[in-house]
Amino acid sequence: MENAEHDNEKTVSFAVHPVAFMVEGVDKPPWLHLLTTAQARSESQLMRVAPSASSRTLIILDPRSTNSEQLPPFAVKCHCPVRISRYYRHFESHTVRHAVMMSAELERINIPILPETLGIALPNTKDRQGGWGFVVREMTPRPAILDRKTKLMPCFSLYGRDIHDLEGEPLLVKLIRHQSKKNAINYVLDYIMVPIIRNFCKAFLQLGILLEAHGQNTLLAGIHEEVYYQQTVYYIHVYQH
Repeated sequence: MENAEHDNEKTVSFAVHPVAFMVEGVDKPPWLHLLTTAQARSESQLMRVAPSASSRTLIILDPRSTNSEQLPPFAVKCHCPVRISRYYRHFESHTVRHAVMMSAELERINIPILPETLGIALPNTKDRQGGWGFVVREMTPRPAILDRKTKLMPCFSLYGRDIHDLEGEPLLVKLIRHQSKKNAINYVLDYIMVPIIRNFCKAFLQLGILLEAHGQNTLLAGIHEEVYYQQTVYYIHVYQH
């Protein structure tokens, strides 16, 4: 991923999704070509990333500050000027503001989240609403997980296919079988659906916010050794216009 960074203390890094350099025929800002120069593409100007389940969200590998200080883990959600599935994944200034504001509101009423705590946006190339932006998503959940045995997993992992075992059973089936003393319906309700619905209703009733609580945006907290997921459900995305 490109990192527009300079020595001037008044400048900041600007994250650009790699796909921005791979597609033609989209409205690109005039500053984008600067990142294609040999100097900008030097090793010091690149950030190593790993893709997430979300097309435009990239996890920063070995995050460090400009003076090489180790930073807490984080990801960046970038402007992505192409249509993925049914929608264009634009990330304009009003969307950046909305994401940061929604994270703050959810945290205020103690909805567990991976917070999007800051963002940057640049104006569009033409005189209209829009622009290119990104937000920083912290990978440390709030509230914090104190038990080191507890892990987070995306909800879709329960029913998605394992690329290393395409003929194998979904993880949810394995979990239910392992919990032989618990009825399958009760297991799904108690450990998955009820926590999701509880937080969905809380966010709507107290803030009027509709959580996009589908399998990609919902994380379940649990202990692998006990094959146990429950009660704390973390969100990584909320409703956006």
